[in-house]
Amino acid sequence: MVLHYGKVGALTGPDTEHAETSMLALHLLRSALVHVNTLLAQQVPAEPAWAKKLTGEDRRGLTALFWSNVNP
Repeated sequence: MVLHYGKVGALTGPDTEHAETSMLALHLLRSALVHVNTLLAQQVPAEPAWAKKLTGEDRRGLTALFWSNVNP
């Protein structure tokens, strides 16, 4: 499934309203991905087995801005 595509970095569409709607949809998609990643990043340290393994440096490195679970 293709979510959206552009041409040379420009949003495609018949008019500016379509381009604006597409841009807003992409912002919503990005926000949803960050939210899911945040939930995943909170779930792992909450598990007792992982809580023992994570150091302070590991916890500082946790971020919701990862993309390894996204297949563009």
